Amino acid sequence: MKGKRWILVLSALYLSAAIAGCALPGNSQEAIAEMSVTQVKQLVAQTPGTLAEHALFIDVRTPQEYAQDRIGESPLIPLAEIESGEEIEKIRQLAGDRLVILYCFSGFRSGKAQQILEQAGIEAVSLEGGIQAWRKTIPPTTEANLF
Repeated sequence: MKGKRWILVLSALYLSAAIAGCALPGNSQEAIAEMSVTQVKQLVAQTPGTLAEHALFIDVRTPQEYAQDRIGESPLIPLAEIESGEEIEKIRQLAGDRLVILYCFSGFRSGKAQQILEQAGIEAVSLEGGIQAWRKTIPPTTEANLF
């Protein structure tokens, strides 16, 4: 029963994230599915288990940015590697049946990555506002409680 509840909650959050998605500048045709930090916190509150059991965070920034700060133990897969297609299968394997939450500094690069992964058939959302928004709400000292 817990598994079914998780699927319903995640589906509702994913749908609301997709509906609330925004378009990339200069590309009004394709919407970006986004999830806010508040929605991530709701996911944690409404589902049993840890966030890591239900979602895979992927950092699409540069190695230099990653070295400065990252969310949890998220793997680094830079946008350039996603754009080239070389890491798409790795992401598919890492994700399994978890939702992929992509993030960068502000949300622009993760939005581009989200569109590429959606085209490859991988359910993914971009973290609205990126790691900037995450850190405004969730400091590193309390982050471990979510994962």
